[in-house]
Amino acid sequence: MTQENLWPDDFKLPPTDDSPKRILRQQAAALSERTHAVVSGEVKTVTVGDQLEHKFYLRAQIVNYRFVLFRVLHRIEYYPVTVSWDGWPAPTTAENPDRFRTLLKEIFGSTSTRKSIGQLITISEEEGMPFILIRDDEVVAQAATLEEATRSATEIVQDDEIIDIFEDDRRVTIVRLAEDGVHVYDLNAPSHGKAKGGKRKKRPKR
Repeated sequence: MTQENLWPDDFKLPPTDDSPKRILRQQAAALSERTHAVVSGEVKTVTVGDQLEHKFYLRAQIVNYRFVLFRVLHRIEYYPVTVSWDGWPAPTTAENPDRFRTLLKEIFGSTSTRKSIGQLITISEEEGMPFILIRDDEVVAQAATLEEATRSATEIVQDDEIIDIFEDDRRVTIVRLAEDGVHVYDLNAPSHGKAKGGKRKKRPKR
């Protein structure tokens, strides 16, 4: 006798931009854009009992340093969330995405957070950032290693756009083609492809 499957056919939920982790990742990317990739946000998730904990780090790639700015705890239903930050005397609860964003704005705009980011930028600049990323003759990001520069470029390049990475006489070009995705061309390699979508540019002055 065949056993009847009592489970429903589909478990998928409607997509949402309001999950706590998605909001945190969006803000992590926004910080990287605001600081030209010198300081970025990083979100790491662990399980704590029957809840999920998201740790939001401030990270300075140049000096390979990061620290936890705040923590977010919630069950699988997403909301409410509990946010723990050193700037508050006790953890604070957000019942919905709008309230959660309000709490994040308070943390990001605080004197202590702004000071921490400023210190990370200063330390990174002291270390030196030999790789610069160029979009339309304008510096859009800097990095300490080619790997970091390439990763940053592939994250920000748009369809049919070229981003050049320079270090002295070395150039690596990142191209995203609408039909073929992202391509990386190292112009110092023995052989390389010809990038589409635009003309090569002379290196702009720093």
